[in-house]
Amino acid sequence: MADWTKTVDPGGTGDYSSLSLAEAAAPGAGNDIYISCFSSDGSDDTTAVTFSGTGDLVEVTGSDFPSDGVWDDTKYVIKSSNTRSITISEQYVNIINIQFDHTGTSSSVYGCIIFSGVEEGGSGHIIDSCIFIGHLSGPSCANDYAIRLSDSDARGIVIKNNLINGFLNVDDTAKLNHGILSASSGSVAEIYNNTICYCHIGIASNSNYDLINNAVFNNIDDIDGAYNSLSYNAMDQGKAEGTNTVDISATWDSTCFTDTDGLGPDWSVQDTDSPLYHAGIAISGLTTDIIGTTWNDPPSIGAFEYVSAGGISIPVSMHHFRQHRR
Repeated sequence: MADWTKTVDPGGTGDYSSLSLAEAAAPGAGNDIYISCFSSDGSDDTTAVTFSGTGDLVEVTGSDFPSDGVWDDTKYVIKSSNTRSITISEQYVNIINIQFDHTGTSSSVYGCIIFSGVEEGGSGHIIDSCIFIGHLSGPSCANDYAIRLSDSDARGIVIKNNLINGFLNVDDTAKLNHGILSASSGSVAEIYNNTICYCHIGIASNSNYDLINNAVFNNIDDIDGAYNSLSYNAMDQGKAEGTNTVDISATWDSTCFTDTDGLGPDWSVQDTDSPLYHAGIAISGLTTDIIGTTWNDPPSIGAFEYVSAGGISIPVSMHHFRQHRR
């Protein structure tokens, strides 16, 4: 087994100018694929990509991801408009520290990351510490997602430490647009420490999903559907769903986040008085937050651990989340 390590820069200084071109050049089975993405001049990556037969392991990492976890369009961004940014159709694909910008105006199944046509027995995916921003409009815009699991072979998925915002069509709120959607009852996912707001539905789950330590608020519906485990989540709708729920209906726009209107772009924990501060539960294997800060025990809820002024973040290695076929 060999490692194939390449860079992507839409500005033209990397091995490839788009993630799609890197995927097309990858050597396939028998190789672990590591692709580091950055933007030397602020250019966006606008070409859709499908991972299918790319390698035994595929790991895509944003090497210039904003160190404070706040959206920065001068860094690497993969941008889509009425299409899919990334379609995952194979096993063992990890997406880490990537910024996604999605515009939707039509009624097809579009979005940022779509699991579809995953090879039989598909297993072992990680979506970690990414930022997803949606811009949806028009009377026909529906079925747009930050992350959609459309395949019963999409199993063993970990979705953690992500920020998801804007998957709500204000022109027609009857249409369903989601932060995270389970479109298959057979998919299996662990959804930990994400911050999800301003979506029609924050998380549409199924009975195979574990939802823990997520901050889900300012959505038409925070969490919908069944679940295997629902605990230590913060929601603003006053629902008595799950166990150890933190009700932030009166606080998400005042004391929860560093941006005190709760609308971002800085969704870090405001201070030690935040209802999110150390209100979660420790999760085995979950060691750092979206900016590489070590989680406390217990951790905070959402994508950020609280860091006091002058605190230190630990950078995340490109190979930190390496996993292989079992």
